[in-house]
Amino acid sequence: HLNCMRYKRPLEKRQNFSNNEGPHNWGKFHSQNRLVKELVEEFGFIHVDADSLLSLRAEGHVQRRDCLHYCIPGPLDAVVELLYNIMKAIPRFSQP
Repeated sequence: HLNCMRYKRPLEKRQNFSNNEGPHNWGKFHSQNRLVKELVEEFGFIHVDADSLLSLRAEGHVQRRDCLHYCIPGPLDAVVELLYNIMKAIPRFSQP
């Protein structure tokens, strides 16, 4: 999230980076995620779209110089819980 240090709460809608890629190529995330999804599913794996979930959590970056990585537990805990529940639903992972 560009200028993440100015956010104090989750965003109400996704930011549009198509014209402003910023220092981390944010404008390319959507197309790169779409490509990864196609490749992952082509090989029979499950793609989990964490970007859509985390894109609203601009306030999750507590380091003023790092607006790319998450540094607080809330957003990452949500992703871990999502992965856990997906794995529980897959028979080969839920068997003792």
